[in-house]
Amino acid sequence: MQSALGRPFADSLDERGNVIGFLEREIRDSIAAAYANPEIGWEFIREHSQCKTDDVIRSHIQLYVNEFSEDIGDVGRRAIAELERRAIAAGLI
Repeated sequence: MQSALGRPFADSLDERGNVIGFLEREIRDSIAAAYANPEIGWEFIREHSQCKTDDVIRSHIQLYVNEFSEDIGDVGRRAIAELERRAIAAGLI
């Protein structure tokens, strides 16, 4: 199996088979590739988008792909911990 960037999946795991580290690298590298060459996925995005205007598509991408996409940092970790706490309190998990 290969990653979206063409790397062999098994070769990308650490000695413990760390899938999370592999996925983090894939996401980070994919975002960097998209920033470096924004038109690379544009045809695919437009084809699968409900709205076909470039300005709307671009604004949606900018809304959901941001600094937290590359590194959630302490703020993101606290947000996830809070969501987990609320889910447990609500009996969801």
